[in-house]
Amino acid sequence: MIDHTTESTDRYIKDGTRVEKLYMSGYSEWEISFFTGIPGYIVREYIDIVKSYENEMSNNGIHFKFDGKNQKMTKMLLDNERY
Repeated sequence: MIDHTTESTDRYIKDGTRVEKLYMSGYSEWEISFFTGIPGYIVREYIDIVKSYENEMSNNGIHFKFDGKNQKMTKMLLDNERY
């Protein structure tokens, strides 16, 4: 069993969200690491999680587009219908 404090878990979620937003806005792993202060190997782990989620959703016919300016995700079906 892995035991994490509430503070640690909150930090993981916050860091993951920051990495996801920067990655989806087109920043490189190096830039994300530099901007956030998160080590590169950890940034890579978060990006791998984002990519696996994207692949899973894509296999189900759902695609996401990140609007960096408005900082929100848009879910699109294959026919580009927006929700």
